[in-house]
Amino acid sequence: MALSKILVANRGEIACRIIRAAKKLGKSTVSVYSKVDTDSLHVRMADEAVEVGPGPAAESYLKIDNIIQAAKSTGSQAVHPGYGFLSENGAFVSALERENITFIGPDSKAMKAMGDKIGSKLIAKEAGVNTVPGFIGTIDSADHAVSVAEEIGYPVMVKASAGGGGKGMRVAWNKTETIEAYKLCSGEARASFADGRLLIEKFVEKPRHVEIQIMGDKHGNVLYFPERECSIQRRNQKIFEEAPSPLVDSSLRRKMGEQAVALAKKVGYSSAGTVEFLVSETDRSFYFLEMNTRLQVEHPITEAVSGTDLMEMMFAVADGEKLSLRQEDISPVGWAMESRIYAEDPRQGFVPFPGAVRAYREPRLRPDPEIPSTLRELHFDPAGVRVDSGVDEGGKVQLYYDPMVSKLVCYGQDRETTRRKMLRALDSYVIYGVKNNLEFLRALMSEPAFIAGKTTTAFIPQTWKNGFHGAPKEKTAQRRAEALAVWMYARAAGDSGRILVRSGDVEVEAKME
Repeated sequence: MALSKILVANRGEIACRIIRAAKKLGKSTVSVYSKVDTDSLHVRMADEAVEVGPGPAAESYLKIDNIIQAAKSTGSQAVHPGYGFLSENGAFVSALERENITFIGPDSKAMKAMGDKIGSKLIAKEAGVNTVPGFIGTIDSADHAVSVAEEIGYPVMVKASAGGGGKGMRVAWNKTETIEAYKLCSGEARASFADGRLLIEKFVEKPRHVEIQIMGDKHGNVLYFPERECSIQRRNQKIFEEAPSPLVDSSLRRKMGEQAVALAKKVGYSSAGTVEFLVSETDRSFYFLEMNTRLQVEHPITEAVSGTDLMEMMFAVADGEKLSLRQEDISPVGWAMESRIYAEDPRQGFVPFPGAVRAYREPRLRPDPEIPSTLRELHFDPAGVRVDSGVDEGGKVQLYYDPMVSKLVCYGQDRETTRRKMLRALDSYVIYGVKNNLEFLRALMSEPAFIAGKTTTAFIPQTWKNGFHGAPKEKTAQRRAEALAVWMYARAAGDSGRILVRSGDVEVEAKME
């Protein structure tokens, strides 16, 4: 029986994405919100909304009892967690199961199996998945850490077993750094995850972060989708993704995909999930990193190159349907890139910059005649551009949560076409009132190493060793001309009123009548 009423246990752009997909399928929606999110976009989009607590996430979006009570009081049959917050919390899934409320994701058993980094590596090894050489077990002291590190061979990665989001992770190149990493990582792990367990594994030099999207149904079927390249990160957190990967060919794609499917089947996995791998840029050897038991932030680029709506597939799986695709039906077509737009200051180490969005206008480029018509069903405009946003003009980027404003996704026939389109889209994106990373993203995509597709996980710190201080001065005139061109195009398109266009560090502001 199809689920008809869905509670969305999230906020921001992913909550809006879930609501949009649910309404398209004829399902009614319920948003939850904290006291500071009363006027947020996701609250206005839903059919109903329930306040679940004050601003801090620990007192609202992470409060399991409050979320379940909201579901029960509104008669919601299912909960979609999005990503972050409670999306990978096994206790939350178990609590929903006890209340006979469907969790739109994997069951608690599969989630718990893959949510523990130590346990998941043991399972991966049993499933025949390549794993990074290391100590599969718990490190119980600094001396133990040194002993294991010296046996594996430096450099090593020390990281939290229950970690995520770049927390509780350090690379150590010698004994002294290993002792320091043990102290820092165990402390961070206890503070962030209430679990101080650590593991140590070989650090793969010149690593690329490549992941495989999978989708499983409740009938034992699992599919893999074209890979995503996610190597460009700041503070161990992704900031830009693309599909397919410039490093991966069809043979490597098949090997990685088959191992991802084998792992999913090993734990009886259903719904959307992502198996992350480290891939050596030198010899293209690949190793299992972890499995994310949820839909990823960067899922739109997979949707673009596969022509598949992953969110709708999640709903179909939750309704008990079998996967309608076959593996041979899935192969990458074209190229897609995603830029994560954050309210942060790249010139100050990417520090978050919450506040009111005084002016907001999403990119509008000229239609691209090469764009497949099927992309319109995936929320792309005629130019092959899609913006998943959780903020609109007059809205606020809140202090308590991740400062993401939106995800800007561009699609083209090949990588260079898509790169150029993304640059134009970044230049025509208007965000005023909060500092943001638009200038940084444009600088990133103009770097020779990026253009050549040679980006490892160390790309940002190696490119900007002393931090980012803005685009080179010689580009200022070009930026001014580009911003002015965007303004003139908007005027020609019939826009009226005040418009502010930002290109890099240059702003053009005018009133059009």
